[in-house]
Amino acid sequence: MTKPFSHIADAATAKEIKLLSKKLRKTAGIELRRAQARVINTIARKAKTQTLRTVSKELGIKNKDLRYTSQTANAAGKRNERLKINRATARKGEAVLSASPKGIPLSKLKIRQTKKGVKAGSRKIIDGAFIATPTTSPKRSTKGRGNMPASFAGKTQVFTRRGKEAYPLRQHYVSVSRRLKSGMDSQTQAIMQREAAVMMKKELEYRIAKLAGFK
Repeated sequence: MTKPFSHIADAATAKEIKLLSKKLRKTAGIELRRAQARVINTIARKAKTQTLRTVSKELGIKNKDLRYTSQTANAAGKRNERLKINRATARKGEAVLSASPKGIPLSKLKIRQTKKGVKAGSRKIIDGAFIATPTTSPKRSTKGRGNMPASFAGKTQVFTRRGKEAYPLRQHYVSVSRRLKSGMDSQTQAIMQREAAVMMKKELEYRIAKLAGFK
């Protein structure tokens, strides 16, 4: 697994990585795999951070609105993240970044009501749409069609009217999963080219020194 790091480095650094890897493999092979996993996870974490920063700036929304699929914490006290890292380990030498397919409410962008509908940022007008904050205490329908969904209550959103349903409104969302996946790929490649070889060299030097008792 040293190839992904050495082949993008200059000749001198690549040679150092090769020698350090050989030395560490003889001393403790598991440490070499741990070093590789640590570097891979660092690259994934940096790619995630940079992707969120770049895409949130492109959309003109707050980083936290892009980072989390919900602003409320779950039972464990954590918020669900839109980008998740399946970390690399000594046994599994790769990290996987995945993006949630859940969209962002259009209301998180800069929205403006027009006569024809709603305009969000630089996006085209959504015909017939309107901005509204539904009541938190809706009256029960006398026709037995049910109440307003809990996710609508008390939140300013962009809606359009739809057919005869329990609550005939449709919330509008912006899909960002494709943009996030593309961003992760490009950011990962950029970080690999820019930093991976140096990171791997430092990690190997640290682990060899630690095994030798100098750390």
